Amino acid sequence: MPDFTCSFSQPARAFPHFWEHTVGSGHAPLALRADWQKQMLRCHNELGFQHVRFHALLSDELGTLIMTNLAMPRHPIETEVLNLRLSDTPEPRRTWIERIDEDHANPRRLWQAMGEPEYLSASQVEQLETASALRKEAQPWTHELGNMDLTVALPPQSAAAITIDFART
Repeated sequence: MPDFTCSFSQPARAFPHFWEHTVGSGHAPLALRADWQKQMLRCHNELGFQHVRFHALLSDELGTLIMTNLAMPRHPIETEVLNLRLSDTPEPRRTWIERIDEDHANPRRLWQAMGEPEYLSASQVEQLETASALRKEAQPWTHELGNMDLTVALPPQSAAAITIDFART
C-alpha cells in the first residue's frame, strides 16, 4: 500500500532526478480535460514515460492532487490503495474527488448498452456527454495536530483528482 507524506513547513530540498521517465505539464487541473488525457495517453503509449510533473501543485487555497493507476498493455494491474498525509496544513473546509474509471465518467458502458451504434442521434449524444461528465463526490479525511490524512482506492486504468479547499487563517 503506497504512502505519500508532504510537510508544508519543511524547507525545500533537492528533488530526485526523474527526468528520464517524466514529462512536464501545465497546472494540475489540465489533467481533467479530455483532450489533454488523450494526448498524454498517446505519449505514454508511444514514449513510455511514467510520471507527469505539474506546476503550482497545492499553491493556493484550492489544492488539487491528480492520481492515476495505469499499466502498459498486457502488464498486470490491480486496485491500488493510497494513504496520503499532508503535514502542517490548515484544517480543510471541504475535500472532494472526481474520478474516471469503470464506474465514473464512463460513456463507453452506456454506448455499449445502446448496442454500440455507428451513428448516434442527438439524444444519444446528449446521454453520452452526460455519462462522461466528472462528478464531485465528498472525500473523507481527518485532520489532527496539523496533519491531514485521507485514503483513496484507485481501480485499474483509472484517474482521480482530489481537491482540498483549505481554510486560511
